[in-house]
Amino acid sequence: MYKLIALDMDGTLLRKDKTVSERTKKAIDDAREKGVTVVLATGRPIDGVTRYLEELDMLGENDYVLSYNGGLVLKTKSREIISKIALTGADLHYLHKLSKELGVNIHAFSEVYGLITPKNSKYTEVEANINNIKIGINDYSKIEDDHSIIKVMMIDEPEVLQKAVDNLPKEVYEKYTVVRSTPYFLEFLNKEVNKGTGVKLLADHLGVKQEEVMTFGDAENDLDMIVYAGMGVAMANGFEEVKEAILEALEEYDVIMTTGGTAISKGDVVLDVVGDIGEILFHGVSIRPGKPIGAGIANDKMIFTFSGQPVAAMSQFDIFARKYLFNMQGRDFNFHIVQRESLLKIPSQLGRTNFIRAFSDDDFARHVLNRGSGIIRSMVEANSYIIIDENDEGYQKGDIVDVVFFDSLIW
Repeated sequence: MYKLIALDMDGTLLRKDKTVSERTKKAIDDAREKGVTVVLATGRPIDGVTRYLEELDMLGENDYVLSYNGGLVLKTKSREIISKIALTGADLHYLHKLSKELGVNIHAFSEVYGLITPKNSKYTEVEANINNIKIGINDYSKIEDDHSIIKVMMIDEPEVLQKAVDNLPKEVYEKYTVVRSTPYFLEFLNKEVNKGTGVKLLADHLGVKQEEVMTFGDAENDLDMIVYAGMGVAMANGFEEVKEAILEALEEYDVIMTTGGTAISKGDVVLDVVGDIGEILFHGVSIRPGKPIGAGIANDKMIFTFSGQPVAAMSQFDIFARKYLFNMQGRDFNFHIVQRESLLKIPSQLGRTNFIRAFSDDDFARHVLNRGSGIIRSMVEANSYIIIDENDEGYQKGDIVDVVFFDSLIW
């Protein structure tokens, strides 16, 4: 059971008009009624999300928020700090000097003064309006080197900011976490800061295990918390964004593999993109887990589209992509199937070939009991698949079953 859910806001929780749908509100309420802690994880300061916290009734004694991309984790009602990982005034001075060299505007969030900038600009106004906060015009030279700065942002027109990104010194990436959160915002945070770290620190505070954490996000700054969580969900929101990413990958790689966005619900656009730039070979196979797998071809290169559920994606890779990659190398690949005695009864649904995670030895096979397609631990605990044919309804304890060991898949 998941005990902590962290939600990104823009592109995930919020619709295009910056509102939360009634369906989403109900899902959040249902989760909280079951004892799940639901938090917002955002790049914004807490003042920038207060109206949403009020709307979602997240201002209670036991409610939390991850602000500044996890740099500041707070209790929403008392503003008690659970964790803080900040920059300093010295970092601000360094990045301010660099911004002048790169010809872009800059602003920063001071723990004491709030949003501060040496010169107001269009996108500082955007920041202030998004977060409903005031702008402070501040002479950065008067900021002490040890002053607590939560984050620094270079802001400008997208094409101007892109030139700055292209010319950032390598040392910047070594010193800071650098995130392009929007086309006109480039964020600099303490090297230890990301949403994944923020979620972990909150989970540790609450005594929640990693596998009990679920996260939802859609952008670069959400990747760390998606990877950290026991269940990380990446939203497939933009046809053009997905198309651009796949076209770029086709320029560099021989085989493309994607995860997520392969079902038939709104926002699952990956197969639409494949069909637009090439040809869909198939979509949907009668296997479990992993039914929504697809594959296509574009620019004479194979594209595999795996499920967003991590265990399903692993199985899809083993069943489909692994053989293709072996054949590309001029090597044969077939499942090496052996027989073992099942230690437990295994139910299975007719009409789908079932690849069940199991732990097997020289004599017996025991399927992993907690085996939802999003539970990564089920793969960690397993060393093999038990394969049940689509025409079988499962096996009884003591039946002989077909087994494929994971280590046989790499030879």
